[in-house]
This record gives sequence, C-alpha cells and structure tokens, in this order.
Amino acid sequence: MPGCKDHCGNVSIPFPFGITEDCYLNKYFFINCTNSSTSVPQTVLQNAVDVTEISLEGQVHLMQDIASDCYDKNGSLLDNISPWTRLSKRFTFSSTANKFIVVGCDALALVKGFGQNRSYATGCIPSCDYKEDVIDGSCSGIGCCQTDIPPGAWNINVSLTSLNNHTKVWDFNPCSYAFVVEEKAFNFSASNLTNLSNDLSLPVVVDWTIEEGSCEVAQRNTTSYACSGKNSHCYEPFKGLGYRCSCDQGYEGNPYLPDGCQGVGIGTAILLFCCFYLCLELRKRRENRLKEEFFRKNGGLMLQQRLAQEGRNTNVARIFTLEELRKATNNFEETRIIGRGGYGTVFKGILVDHNSCTVAIKRSREVNENQVDQFINEVIMLSQVNSRNVVKLLGCCLETEVPLLVYEFIDNGTLSEHLSSTTKSQHLSWNIRLRIASEIAGVLSYLHSVASPPIIHRDIKSANILLDQNYTAKVTDFGISKLAPLDENQVSTMVQGTFGYLDPEYMLTGLLTEKSDVYSFGVVLIELLRIPVELNSAAN
Repeated sequence: MPGCKDHCGNVSIPFPFGITEDCYLNKYFFINCTNSSTSVPQTVLQNAVDVTEISLEGQVHLMQDIASDCYDKNGSLLDNISPWTRLSKRFTFSSTANKFIVVGCDALALVKGFGQNRSYATGCIPSCDYKEDVIDGSCSGIGCCQTDIPPGAWNINVSLTSLNNHTKVWDFNPCSYAFVVEEKAFNFSASNLTNLSNDLSLPVVVDWTIEEGSCEVAQRNTTSYACSGKNSHCYEPFKGLGYRCSCDQGYEGNPYLPDGCQGVGIGTAILLFCCFYLCLELRKRRENRLKEEFFRKNGGLMLQQRLAQEGRNTNVARIFTLEELRKATNNFEETRIIGRGGYGTVFKGILVDHNSCTVAIKRSREVNENQVDQFINEVIMLSQVNSRNVVKLLGCCLETEVPLLVYEFIDNGTLSEHLSSTTKSQHLSWNIRLRIASEIAGVLSYLHSVASPPIIHRDIKSANILLDQNYTAKVTDFGISKLAPLDENQVSTMVQGTFGYLDPEYMLTGLLTEKSDVYSFGVVLIELLRIPVELNSAAN
C-alpha cells in the first residue's frame, strides 16, 4: 500500500499483509515487526511464529519447533516436548509441500490435525538396531520414516513416545524427534540421530486464502471483495477453503491493490527482445571463441601453412568450416548417420555450395595435442594418396573439439555386409571376389612401397572395405593408421586393431610392421573364399 513499509528485516511484506495499521487487509494478515530494518517478522494469531517468506501465489514459510522424546542411559525419561501449532482459518498447512517426518531408532509418533470441522491423525514408527543399518538420504523406516499430511488442517499437534525407552539404542540414539517440515528443506542423514535438538526450528509451508467461501459468494459483497482492482480476478485453489486473487492474462503485479496489476507493455517486449538478441550475440561470440580454440588445438594454423606450401596441388585436402558441414548434414541429424565404429561416427552429407557433392563426414577420435604434427601429416598424406581403390580424403574441419574428416561417398555398403548377406553374397561372383582381392592387395602394395613415408593401415578388415556400384573395392578408415619411418623396419606402438584380424606377433610384441597388414589381408582372403553354394555349383 502507498506509504507502507514493505520489508521487515530481509523479508518482503506484500499487501494484503502489513506491519503497521491501515497497511494490512484485516487482522489475519498483520505481521508483527518491532524494527523494519533488523527484526524477524512474526505472525501474531494463535502463536508467535517466525516468518521467512511470503508469496502472493498463496504461501507463507514459517519456522516451527519440533517434538522430542529423550531418555538417559537407564531408560528414564529426561524430557518430552510435544508442540502444538495453531493458525487462523485463513491459513492451512500445505499437504503438497510438507511431510511428517520421524527420526529415531525407537520411536512412535503421531500427528493430529484439525480443520473444516473435522480431525485426523496419522503417524509412523521408525526403528533400527545398529547405526550402521541407517542409510543417508533414505527415510523409509530405518532410523527415519515419513508420511503425507492431509489438506485443510490449520491446527497441528505432534506427539512422540518410545517403545523401549531407547535402552537398546541409547549409545547412538538417546532421543527421537518428530516434525512437519517443508519436504525439500530436510534431507535425512545418520548424524540426525544425535545432532537434532528440541530447541531446533524447521521450516514449514502454509497455504493462505483471503476469505472463507467461494468466489461466487465473495463477489456478492462488493465492500469486502478483495479482487475488485483493475485487471484482476478471483480463483479457488482449494475447494471449500477460500479464494485468492490473480492478475488477468497479460498483466502482472499485486492483484490485491486497486491498480496493482499492470500490463506487460511494449517496453517489456522490447526489453525481452534486446535480452534475447544479446544472448544470441554472446552465444555466437562464445561459439566463435571455442571454434578458434579448437582450430588452434587441432593444428589448424599448421595445416594452413602446409597447404600453402603445397601450392596449386589439386589433390591437397581443403579446410571446411563447421557451418558448411552443419548445412551438409542438417546439423548432424540422427537420420544422416550411416555408420558407427570404435573410432568415430559417419554422417552422410551434401555440400550444397559445391555442386551438391555427396560426402561422408566422420566425427573422428580426439587428437592428442602432443601428436598434432603427426595428425596434420596424416591429413596431408592421405589427401594425396593416388589410388582409385582408397576412399579419397577430401578435407577436414578443425573447429570442433573432435576433428571432422570429409571423404568421398561410396554408396554400396561394405564388403562385410555383402559377405554376411545370403542375398548380397550371390552377386559376388568368383571373378568379382578375385578382383576385389587383387585391388586390396594393390592398395597395400601402394601404401607400403609407393607412399612416402610408407603407411601401415593397422585395421584391414572386410568392414573397412567399401564397394561402389561396380563392386570396386575402396579401402577406408585410416583412423589408427601409422606412418612408418623410412629408416626403420618396425615401429613400437600400443596394440590397436580388430580382434580376429590382428597379427599374433604384433599382439605379443607390440612391434608393428607392414607384415601386420598382410596378415589381416590374409583373413579377408579367407572370408572371400567362403562362397555360397550356388556360386560353388556354378563354378563346378
């Protein structure tokens, strides 16, 4: 209200509540505050209870005492406190935000509630023999139990007693405790068996309404109707327990004041638009910084220098931007995934700005910053591999945490898929199989003898051999390939590859040679020799 203090200490006091005369709606909403700067506000009806928060949405957060039941080592009662919290009929304990909780290993607790001319009682019995049985965060009966409270209660009494006077559990639990508490404000732990005390206060949530009765009845009395301000309306949150006021759609503020509901005008809309635009701009800048950081970490500057040194060589890989590859894959849509493997995920993409060229985009393994030189060498080298039976590396994108490699697209599946399918394998005649074997052997010969430095593939297998529409073999997946030093016959490295295709000597020694690829090729030859019965009959 105009001219009224709206705070007591750190707590906001919105109308219909108030702390001075003529600043609250009626006596039910008076908040006692001796000093508006430092005091803790209190409700004065029935009990002087500390208030920690008041919401115009219809809730007040209060602090209340807890019940306790304590004994000495011999089982004699030391004290038993059973608090009774009384509210006015405008206020009821929230059945959705609160729980009745009992803490102890030898306890029996009841909570009695009164409201709407009726009463109810409920309770629970937690127990345990050993502290080690108690589980932190669990309130399901061992050392702690909980239950719901029904709606509509404005008076609550908590009582607590013991079954065996705590004689069996006294060394780790001399007292039991019970309380109605805001559910999210209490998380049980084993330490609660000893660290709670009867002078402790815990928060509880109370629902409030303006008056008893329905909106229809309230609107008949124009002098006391609380929702008579502009752009506000009446609603009933709990049937039969009174009504509240709310601003109409498109308005916000305090619906209990005559002009409390103000429209969300064009100024707010402009502010929201500016905030939205600013967020987009900040996000764009953050993304650009990340791209630059990843580009540098993945060796982008070094690759640019190497590409410049290669001059006009048309076979050299190009550097794609992340935006280009996002467009090509519709932002890496799940439906564009055409393969998954131990070393990456492959997407089908269409480079719209490059004559609608279809490509395969592989999200590769993460590059170790200590091996950036080697990675860049591999990109340059693989892009210059001049063999019609090797899947062509077109380029890469280094603006992501994990580099993206762009290859030519081969659309007839893998050799493994054709060999494992009864239908597809029938199309692989003996002559085609012989040609495929010859093409793979030619690739290995090229990689081991012609490429400089030589390349050891390390993962030759039928799943890494693609077939085009003419069943021409295309060796792919150089993700774990190794450049062989020109002055060494073998390379010591961590064993990688596919079990079943791995050279046994390489597995035992970790010494990688070109013969390791030859062994894997031999396994592929055995797969090619397993021809269907139909082809075998035709050959005979």
